Formats: sequence, structure tokens, C-alpha cells
Amino acid sequence: MHITFNPPLAQSTCIPAGSRNPLKLHFTATLHQQVDYRDFTTRGLKVQLWSDLIDPAWGAADFVPIPEHDPESSSLVTRDYTASGRFSLSLTLPASSGSRQFSFTYRVLHPSGQLEWLGEYGQNGTLLLEDGFYNLDNSWVPSGSGTSMKHEAGLQSSSEIAKVDSSYEVVGDSTEVLILVPNQASVVRTPILVFATTSVGSISVDANGTVSVSGDPSVEFTSCESIEELQDALVSAHTSFLPTADSIILGSATRAYILPTNLSPSPQEVRVAVRDLAAIAPTALPLCLYSEQHQFAKFFAADESVSFIVDPTGGSLTLVPMSRHSEAWHAGIVSPHYSSPTDTLPTPPPSPRLRPLTHRRPSNSPDPSFLDLSAPVAVPEFTPPKAVMRPRPNLLILLGYTILALGAWFVRLLFCLPRRPKALPAPPRSSRIPDEQTPLLSDSEPPTVLVVEPVLRANVPAGKISILFYGNETPFHVPIQLEGNNVDRNIHEMPGSFYLVEFSSKSGGMLIVG
Repeated sequence: MHITFNPPLAQSTCIPAGSRNPLKLHFTATLHQQVDYRDFTTRGLKVQLWSDLIDPAWGAADFVPIPEHDPESSSLVTRDYTASGRFSLSLTLPASSGSRQFSFTYRVLHPSGQLEWLGEYGQNGTLLLEDGFYNLDNSWVPSGSGTSMKHEAGLQSSSEIAKVDSSYEVVGDSTEVLILVPNQASVVRTPILVFATTSVGSISVDANGTVSVSGDPSVEFTSCESIEELQDALVSAHTSFLPTADSIILGSATRAYILPTNLSPSPQEVRVAVRDLAAIAPTALPLCLYSEQHQFAKFFAADESVSFIVDPTGGSLTLVPMSRHSEAWHAGIVSPHYSSPTDTLPTPPPSPRLRPLTHRRPSNSPDPSFLDLSAPVAVPEFTPPKAVMRPRPNLLILLGYTILALGAWFVRLLFCLPRRPKALPAPPRSSRIPDEQTPLLSDSEPPTVLVVEPVLRANVPAGKISILFYGNETPFHVPIQLEGNNVDRNIHEMPGSFYLVEFSSKSGGMLIVG
């Protein structure tokens, strides 16, 4: 039976506790095999913490199972949280403890009362409480509530203004607002830290936790112990965000960051609407939600809800606008780029107007007045004819004509001879000579601009270029050009009818797909 723990045994784990009391600690245990988890639950076994955290004379506390996540949810976690079974334990360290160092080990309790110790003798784990999650220099002064501080302008270029614990990770890509959240390995749920410049300048943090500013900005700092304090700090920093039922969504030009509102060291399942992600970025539908780290992509042509499993630090997604170029596939540029307007063909000059003729010539064109239906038509009056006495035709001649007509009709019917219509004489050929009655062209209307069929095109910088294809056909034969030259591409097939096309560019330029 293989069980892993956080914090681990045989190691010293430093906790930036500061002056916060009481302090809430979180422990986790993970069973990585389905067989072990099934055997563990069937036999009624329990995982326990044995430590002087509970009682100075040592005591035990039981881990409880963490509910499994929806298997249909998309995973954005950075660790192997797809294990069959996970357990957690939360302890509150009272302010009266006074100690700064604690020891612990783990064990399995059987229904019979038998104890199975999981640590070796002398290999207990150790927790060391340190001073604070951050350290501000003496130039900071209180501002507003007790958790807010302000650093006035007047600093040297690239000046170091603060130091934060290495357990923090940066969320977002803004150079004016620095949002730091504790990573998922933290034993204690530390507050979220927000640094925001209030004047021209930028702010950054390095791998050692040193916070520096460039330029000469004023900076405001907030230690957010709750989601409400975080929202207030984001509003004060003029940062775009969107609160949902179980998360806060931060947006940038092409990315969305999902922070769970449940302050827990375990991964959280959050549900967000695609329209909210598109609005916060902002990006229009259809789009793809893409994570390069987890090789995850989902296509959305209409609004719907989607579930994600995210770390306590949240998860980030790249929002890729997709363009449809045929019945078979959609495509979108994942890499940073700048859109290029669709090219148009040059507008031809207007046609010249007809010139009026100075000499009258006979014209074969019909009289336009003949088509003028608005003119009244003169109808002659009808007068009854006068009675005229005509001589009666000879009866024999009339009878002969009748017999002759019937005979001709009988012969035609007998031999099925069709009647041939009399051909009309062809009209004489004549060239039409325009005269003053030929209408002149009116003033030319602005010509219609002919637009070339749109293709996916953008200006891309030098470096790695990634294009995401979605559809029923492979993009192996789709033309891709950079500055008019075909590129050598690498195509990676992904789950869900996705293909990721990648290539490198030394200088960047105009990219055309399709």
C-alpha cells in the first residue's frame, strides 16, 4: 500500500505563520492505486496523524475522505490529483501554544485496534513556524484597513520594496498589479497578497520572492485574508475581474485566470460560463479554451457551462478566437499576435460618360413615347353599321368548299402531317446608331470595393508559433505561410479532434493560414 503525505515525514517544513493566531493547518494523504483505495475502504481502515500539535503529550487525529470530482470536469491541476483516493485533515493551532516547533508522524488504524506506523524510528516530520508571509521595508505606511499599506513614490529605478515567502505564485500577467497566491503545497492557507501601482511604473517579483518596482510609482499593498478583501483590493487596483458562485475570474488580453473562492489547500471544482470567460478577456465566440501545460482544449460555438478542477492557486486558460475556413475545420492562433486587416483589391477608375452627338441621324431605336403608358389612348367611337343587302351565295359552291375542307383535314389526319407555321421574314440587319435620344450615363456611383475572401492572418513576433486546428479533417495540407514562404511545421494530434501546429520563426512577420 503506497500512501504519500503533505507535509512529508523525515523533513522539516517551514510555515510562515507570522502573528496570525489561531493558525489553521492542512494535512493531506493520497492513495495512488485503485486497488489500495478499494481495499482501504472495504476493510474500514483509517489514516491518522500522531503529533504534539494536538496535545503536548501527543495525540491522534483522523483524516477524512475528500469527495471525488466529476469525471467530466476538465483538469487544470499541476499535480497528480487524479489518484483514486485522497484524504485531508485540518487542525487549528491555538494562540496559547507558545511553541514554534512541532513533530508528527502518520499511522493506519485497523478496525481491530491494530496500529500500522508509516514512519521509521527517528524519521518524524517537523513543522517550524517562521515570521510572517511577507516582509515590508520601513518606507511602508498604513493605508485604510489594518491589512493595507502604501509605499510612496520617490524610489530609485528597479528598487526592492518587499520580500514574500517562496510558497507564493504569481497569478496574471499585468505589470501594474501583482497578485500572489499560496501554492497548493502550503500546509497553512496563507493570505493572498496584492501589490498595485497607483502611478506610472511597473512591479514584478523574482524566484526568490523579491518584489521590485521600475520607474517611480506609488504602490499599495493588501494582505487579503478573505475573498471579500480580495475583491475590494482588485476594485481599488482597477483590475478587471468577474465573481461567480465559486470562483473569481481575472482576465487579460488573451488569458483567463480562475481563482476558487473556497480557501482550501485541496483542488477545487468550479463551474463557469463560457460567456463570462469570453467577456472578461474579452474574446468573441466561437473560441477554444486551451491549456498548454495540460494539453487540454475545448471548442465552444455557443454559450454553455464548463467545469474545471483547479489548484488552490487557481488555473489559467488561453482563450483562442477560432475562425471557420471551410466545412471541415476551424483555426486560431495561440501565440501572441496582432490582427491584420483583410486586404482589398484596388478600386478601378470610373467609366467615362457618353458624349452627346451633334448631328441628327436616322435611328432604328424605337420611339420611347411608344412605351409611355401614362399617355391617354384615343379610342374611336363605335357606330352601328347600316344594314346592307348582299346577294345569297350559291348553295352548290358553298357545299363544294365544305367538302374540300373536310377532305383536306381527313388527309392530314390520316398521314399525321404536322402543320408547318409560315416562316416570318428575318428582320434586316442594321447597326444601331446612337443619337441624341440615347440616354447618357448618370453620374457614376461609388464603385463597390471587392474584398478578398478572408483568411486567418496576423503579425506574429519571433519565437515559437502555435496554431490550433479543430475539425474532422487533418490540417496536413492546409497552406501556412510566413512572410510569403511556406513553413516547416510540427503537427501534434490532441484528444477531441484537435491538432496543434507548431514552428519557430527567427524574425516573425505576416502569418497567413488557409
